[in-house]
Amino acid sequence: MEEVTSQKNEPLKSSKVQTNRITVYDQNFQLLYEQEGEISPDKGIIIQEGATLYYILGSKIYRITVEEKVKEECIGTFDFNIESGYGCLVDGKLFFGHQESYLYDLNTGDLAQKASFPVEARGQGLSVVYQNELYYLGGANQEAYLDGYRYNFERDQWTQIEFELPTSVLGASSIQLNESGLLILGGFNRDVYNQAVKDLQQPGYREEYFSKDKSFFQWEPTIRILHLDTGKVTTIGQDERFALCGAGFYKSG
Repeated sequence: MEEVTSQKNEPLKSSKVQTNRITVYDQNFQLLYEQEGEISPDKGIIIQEGATLYYILGSKIYRITVEEKVKEECIGTFDFNIESGYGCLVDGKLFFGHQESYLYDLNTGDLAQKASFPVEARGQGLSVVYQNELYYLGGANQEAYLDGYRYNFERDQWTQIEFELPTSVLGASSIQLNESGLLILGGFNRDVYNQAVKDLQQPGYREEYFSKDKSFFQWEPTIRILHLDTGKVTTIGQDERFALCGAGFYKSG
């Protein structure tokens, strides 16, 4: 099995430095403590189940929990590498992938290969489970997308979702409010991304691009709810402070 993320699939990837520093806050965003971690997270695939995070990056799966301190435990290794893609937890198993798809049994450690993503692999989309299917929305490779695909676990089959998104969710953050409601914050501007992919082919432009002011990127300034049953989007707030990409999102209560 082979899974790689190349410059072709992530043309806007920078040479930024990752850190293993962990900062923990309470619900009022008061600093509780800081610690050095075992890993240096970058993109990867994050799957949350209650207070437990599963983090897939490179050739490993980590389980991250909080006891007296943050605990990072490697629970699985593979003979391939993965940096970005889709993922969810279903029936005690992690389903994840980028181009190839895999099912990892948390109880036995068994890894099974499943149906491949049906079109060219994409990164930084949104993953959500709806009606026992994984929905993978948006994402990008050489271009940013507004469509999505869903995976049926029983049939081991991908199909294209019937609706397209009105705005990009590339690099956006999300929280599932209920079965059909997905709260979305931010996202990379599709036109800016697609133009940047072309411009970055010019020698010397990469340094200029990554030094531009935040306003240049025109990140999506809305908080909105995507209704997965209809494909409709309801905007519930708009502020330039919401214009984020790759941000954290926290639900309280």
